[in-house]
Amino acid sequence: MSDQVLPFTPRVAAVLTRSAPAGLEVLVFEHPDVDGSGVSLQLPAGTVEAGEDAGEAAERELLEETGVMGAEVRALLGVLDEPAAEGESLPRRRWVFHLEATLPPPERWTSTCDCGASLDCHWLPLASAELHPAQQPWLELARAALGGAP
Repeated sequence: MSDQVLPFTPRVAAVLTRSAPAGLEVLVFEHPDVDGSGVSLQLPAGTVEAGEDAGEAAERELLEETGVMGAEVRALLGVLDEPAAEGESLPRRRWVFHLEATLPPPERWTSTCDCGASLDCHWLPLASAELHPAQQPWLELARAALGGAP
């Protein structure tokens, strides 16, 4: 993104998939809820930094949150306008990307995100995965584009 002032906060989400015998699987991680009430399943996501394009941001967020190196953007799945998060003044515009790994990640592993939380990373069937409610629309874009609707 350029350094110009935008009427929204540019954000991305990374939908990393792999082929499995039962169909496409999506990489998710278990993230502790901010209020300490439990954990939620999430996709890698975050803010587009100044001077970075949205596809690069999706690759970077995937690396920072899961440790997956060498993933490449395959397609833009869609762009969603979202309300401002608590404490933010601007709404969000989110680019949702489909990525594929150039080297196969393991079945399950633990990563430490930039917030310091330990994240349990693993694969779920794209057709049946259920994410944190704020992220479910991102997964629906992936299902519509890639197949795997429940």
